[in-house]
Amino acid sequence: MFFYLVTGIALGLSSGVSPGPLFALVLSVTLNYGKQEGIKVALSPLISDIPIIIVSFFIIDTFANSDVVYGILALVGGLFIGFLAVDSLRMKDIKVTTQLKTHSLKKGVITNMLNPAPYIFWITVGIPTVVKGYEQSLLHALLFVIPFYIMLVGSKILIAILVAKTGHINPKLMRYINIVLGLVLLGLAGKFIYDGIIYLL
Repeated sequence: MFFYLVTGIALGLSSGVSPGPLFALVLSVTLNYGKQEGIKVALSPLISDIPIIIVSFFIIDTFANSDVVYGILALVGGLFIGFLAVDSLRMKDIKVTTQLKTHSLKKGVITNMLNPAPYIFWITVGIPTVVKGYEQSLLHALLFVIPFYIMLVGSKILIAILVAKTGHINPKLMRYINIVLGLVLLGLAGKFIYDGIIYLL
């Protein structure tokens, strides 16, 4: 149970504060149009992830009917988390666009749906983790999903509020946060790769 909670928190927070298309859009919209518009972008995964999760679930339900397939997914998921970890440890500068048009929520939804990362995440990590958790109990599955979205959306909302107040984001603080998250993600990557090997054996 603790594993699902920690995994949800770590992956949600990493997705929330790691530089990426949606993160940059939160900053850009907040700086150009204010806190409320930035928060709308931060909330967009709650909409855009629904079709992504549905598609990912049907893919897993169709093909992942054996330990071998789950093993392969766990290995690929571990490698994907490892990539996220390295990306966090090697945090790059965040590019902020100016003079964006409004329709913040729509922009956030489109940006997230055109980003391949959510699809890879839910197919290789998210859905398999939810399914394995649900095999134990509904609570196990919820302990992954709910903290994941609380941290994903909550961290982006917090960033929008802070940027609206200060007019900028502290790159040194973001660097420290991403280093810590990167180390945690490396541990999770190892766990997924280990589980994948166990499934295959």
